[in-house]
Amino acid sequence: VSVRPAWGRTKGYVLGEPIPVELGHGESYDDLEIRLEPALELVGRVRAPDGTPVERARVSAFVDGRPETLVSARSDPEGRFTLSGITEAAYVVRASHETFASARVEDVRVGEGPDELELVLEPGIEVTALVIGTRGQPVSGAAARLRRVQEDGGPGDPGEIEGVFENLFQGGGLSGVDGRLA
Repeated sequence: VSVRPAWGRTKGYVLGEPIPVELGHGESYDDLEIRLEPALELVGRVRAPDGTPVERARVSAFVDGRPETLVSARSDPEGRFTLSGITEAAYVVRASHETFASARVEDVRVGEGPDELELVLEPGIEVTALVIGTRGQPVSGAAARLRRVQEDGGPGDPGEIEGVFENLFQGGGLSGVDGRLA
């Protein structure tokens, strides 16, 4: 994904790589040099499968294994988003919206590729479950897990369904007092 310097609206610099420094009590470090890089922006659009823009989608990006690099933004009415304050690196980009399944793109190379990143959110599915105990009574507080099953009956990749599960079940996937999980 190509980027532009974030000068203009958001002037600034960011730390490119973390600098590990260990100091004991009363110690000082005189020769520490911190190099800042110009802050960049990652721009893109969030769309539904039919091409319509998705407004208010939450878009986030981070360098895998470095949670301190997390940046996020919301898409505007045209589905556009801008992630500011990032450096040239490979990012994991994720978009989510309450009425869609989440989308995740790995290895988004900031500084290379197309001018704009396009994320397509697929429709979510509605899942309702009723947890019944051995005596036929609803079970409150039962934990549930949504898993994808492959055609051969084996377990699917749990990462694929992560966004769908996250957007379907509010409250951590526990049944209510009526035994329903929706």
